[in-house]
Amino acid sequence: MPYFILGCVEPLPDERRGVVAAHAGGLDWLSGARFETPPPSPVRVTLDAEGVMLPMFQHPVPLFVDAMVSALFECGADNLEVYDAALHDPATGRDRTDYKAVNVIGAVRCADLKRSRYTAYGAPVIDVDFDSLVIDEARARGLKLFRLAECVTGIVVDESVRRHRAAVPALRGLDFIPPEAWIW
Repeated sequence: MPYFILGCVEPLPDERRGVVAAHAGGLDWLSGARFETPPPSPVRVTLDAEGVMLPMFQHPVPLFVDAMVSALFECGADNLEVYDAALHDPATGRDRTDYKAVNVIGAVRCADLKRSRYTAYGAPVIDVDFDSLVIDEARARGLKLFRLAECVTGIVVDESVRRHRAAVPALRGLDFIPPEAWIW
């Protein structure tokens, strides 16, 4: 089954994108490992810029809108640790609570490095810069969603997750990037 890299496209040309600023917490949200101690609830982050709120923010904490979390569970993703989040908007003084902080469990070494184009800084793991990625589907083992071990900022999803997105209109802006077109 084909795989894609999950991302969010920029808003339409006449729209500004909301930006999430740093947060307190010190947890490693990119490792793919379960947290030994859960973060404080809710996970507090600050909006740094007003604009269109996309369904997913990857940094500094992975934040998925509630409809996205529901859609991922509906299509069979079962490796998410989900925590309540409060996104503080300093312009209004209010908190948004329609997002969850999400720890994606599992970092899978499935990049076919012989067929991918990349630059590695040391051993090709964790922080590889890809110009074109080829995923070895056998090593992905049919998983629905996981982090790419060779570049943990990449969240990989299978075709069934991409197909399911079409049934959830609230996920405008969610993008499924073919691995060969993913540049990171």
